[in-house]
Amino acid sequence: MAYNETVWKARQGAGLNKFTETERSGNTVVLTNTPDSITEPGTAFSAENMNHIERGIFEAHEANKTLQTAIAGEAQIRSTADQNLQAAINGKAASSHSHGIGDISNLQNTLNGKAASGHSHGIGDVSGLQDALR
Repeated sequence: MAYNETVWKARQGAGLNKFTETERSGNTVVLTNTPDSITEPGTAFSAENMNHIERGIFEAHEANKTLQTAIAGEAQIRSTADQNLQAAINGKAASSHSHGIGDISNLQNTLNGKAASGHSHGIGDVSGLQDALR
């Protein structure tokens, strides 16, 4: 349940701290608040209003516990994801590494079938070259 804030208002008026003796008996004196005027009665100090505050504090505390649980769960998920990522990275080759010719399937046979780097072709050996040069 969402907490609805109570806007507390102070009592306003003149002579708010003025009291009149209304009864005296032995060692007991009863005083009654008799201000000169009240322009704003203010928010009542009541069990209902105090319980409203207590409910708000309780609900905020419960929401905080829920949030802390969610954060802890998120931290565990992130930790697991980080561990999985690191394990995947650890299984990869370094970005700077080399392979011998024999380590690459069929590389030597493929290279053997290629022309030597120092070979040449005559103009007539290349289709359409003579016409393109004219």
